[in-house]
Amino acid sequence: MKRNNLLMLMVFGVISVMANTLNANSPLEPSPKFFTGKSLKAQYGSKGQISINAQSSHLVDFVLDYDETTQFASTIAIVNDTVELWSERDYGVELQKGSNPLSLPEGVFDILVFMHDIDPIRGGKSRSNIKLIIREQVSIDQDMQLTFSANEAKNHIHFELLNPQGEPVKTDKVFYDENFNLTVLEAGNITNGDYFNYISSSNHGPIYGTSARFGQVAEGAWQSNGLRSLADFYVNDVSDRFSFYSHQVAWKGDEAFNAAYEVAGVSDNITITNEPENFKLFENPIFAPGHESELIYPIIIKYEFLSDFIGSTFFMETLQPLSSGTTFKYYLGASVEDSPVGGFIPCIIPGVCIMNDDYEEVPQMFSTPMTLINGTITLATNGLASFINNLEPAFYADFSDIPDEQGRPISMNPFWPTHPIFSYPIEKAKGTFGNNCPVLVSNPLMYKQSDNHIYEFQYDYIGRFGEERQECRDKSQINIKLNGTDFYNGEGTPFFMLNELPVGMIDATITNDHVTVDEIKGSNNAQLHYHAGSEDQNPPTMTMMHFKNETGDVTDRFTTAADGTIEFSAGDFNFISTSSTEYVPNFYRAYLRFAPELVEVSYSAYGEDNWNELPIEEVPENYWPVMGWFYRGSLAGVTGEALKGWFDLKVKLTDAAGNWQEQVLSPAFRIDDLAYSSVATVIPASKSGDSAIYNLAGQRMRGDLNTLPHGIYIVNGKKVVK
Repeated sequence: MKRNNLLMLMVFGVISVMANTLNANSPLEPSPKFFTGKSLKAQYGSKGQISINAQSSHLVDFVLDYDETTQFASTIAIVNDTVELWSERDYGVELQKGSNPLSLPEGVFDILVFMHDIDPIRGGKSRSNIKLIIREQVSIDQDMQLTFSANEAKNHIHFELLNPQGEPVKTDKVFYDENFNLTVLEAGNITNGDYFNYISSSNHGPIYGTSARFGQVAEGAWQSNGLRSLADFYVNDVSDRFSFYSHQVAWKGDEAFNAAYEVAGVSDNITITNEPENFKLFENPIFAPGHESELIYPIIIKYEFLSDFIGSTFFMETLQPLSSGTTFKYYLGASVEDSPVGGFIPCIIPGVCIMNDDYEEVPQMFSTPMTLINGTITLATNGLASFINNLEPAFYADFSDIPDEQGRPISMNPFWPTHPIFSYPIEKAKGTFGNNCPVLVSNPLMYKQSDNHIYEFQYDYIGRFGEERQECRDKSQINIKLNGTDFYNGEGTPFFMLNELPVGMIDATITNDHVTVDEIKGSNNAQLHYHAGSEDQNPPTMTMMHFKNETGDVTDRFTTAADGTIEFSAGDFNFISTSSTEYVPNFYRAYLRFAPELVEVSYSAYGEDNWNELPIEEVPENYWPVMGWFYRGSLAGVTGEALKGWFDLKVKLTDAAGNWQEQVLSPAFRIDDLAYSSVATVIPASKSGDSAIYNLAGQRMRGDLNTLPHGIYIVNGKKVVK
């Protein structure tokens, strides 16, 4: 498929925050996260004031009143519908009791002042409550003084998480002696839990977010109040222009559950609980690792907060292995409809750790994020957070002058809605996570950071249902040549700190031959060709691929060829960055986006290397910024016979500069009425001997089956599959 016109350039970035996690028995000190969903305009002055690039500004003295022995102030946020400014200690502006002068532009703003109780156990600036005083629609048209008192925050907003049995959750209460030996004084009904809170306004959107682990209540040599109170807000009377949101996740034994809460406008104490009867149960899917060694499967929980203003924030918890025959239960109670501002996906991501019998290796596999949409458990695919983070590095930038494809200033990342084609109800996923040959998503980066030249050859694998396939990446072999000479050989994803960035032609081969599909040996073999150091130095890449049958089920197994449709997304993402040694608004790392110039798709019977064109076409309305351009094709024209009906797929993407990526997925899809099996014999390599071996083109092969790649060969007049 030839593309005649490049679509308009788009630069896009993501603010990505990874929440800290500790041992499940350790309390976690929460760190406030400050996000700007709009363009950041503030520059920090040398005297602790915020100076604004505006024609007219006024000196506003923020007078803060609180008890310094038990409280402190952390943040002043000033927002309207186009700008967010803040002053807080982590960026060099230490707030203090009394006068805090700030230079602000003329206009009408909402002003939020955050104060906190000092944690009585840990002291210092450890916070045990959020005390928030909000002034709505303040007109700044002259020099003025504004007073904020902690006593105004009299309305307590408490988010109460109930487990599936309807009980309020609580962690263990424990005692540590002087040797830090633990005694459980009172057992809780959860092992642990985490929360993420944010505040939003109707005119601006999200303003402030914070996250933490619930933690144990501990006494003795190590004391902790458990951190549960940190999930609450204390606030003055505010209108329904302001919303307060919490997403909470907890787990114990063989179950995990989540819930979301929202309240708009506050004038009294309020306790918000979830409704256990609304939980939707999903028991863990069967994971097929696609790996050759014998494995065991400790269960992992991973859960993300995907939104248009924070990118991806996630926690991950590894649990104990389940006993034989036990399933893990996921109770989903948080729906996207609960979010007050949209742009937010509360989800749980089932996963497994994959280890051999000696516990020597711990690659991981995760499913697509699962969330509730209109009460239905939905696989909410948007390129997966790991790929989003790789393709959309963090940035701090004023992008107000850089338009997107509709000519609008770039300010938000479209995490929600998730991709409408690659997201679907869980019952539409017909198959097993991991039991497929994955797609490679490549992302070579070359940039300078301060004095270092950095070359990262990043790539990941994504399965047919959007599952993350880290175990494939960690086992892959990669060879990189620069101008025809070996530059790197090894496993995994290489990272280089260089005196100078490489310049010239890069040819990379990535071989993942650790795939097993329906007990058939498989592989993903990819080649990348691109010119390092040129204006366009990234090859295009696929970002997602799946197949559907005629009823819309996501599956790669079909009765007839006419039943099948292939759908995939791809793009040419060219990395750009600016270097900075200090926090300034014009520092960014982002991507230029182009459609591939040429998209070529072909198929072959499994292992036969006999390729035939598979027609596909672009579907422009399904373009998605994070994932790129969308393509679709029917399998109706697939002909011939294949071992057990399995066919290989080759996809080659070429950009306007001549850079290209090609990958062969073997096997990729199955068509039952095109299957043969009776003439094929599987010969173990140890018994292959030195018999003459020919490929299907009649060429004699050197060596024996031990040394040949997997495929189909003629041995003693019979087809043999290795």
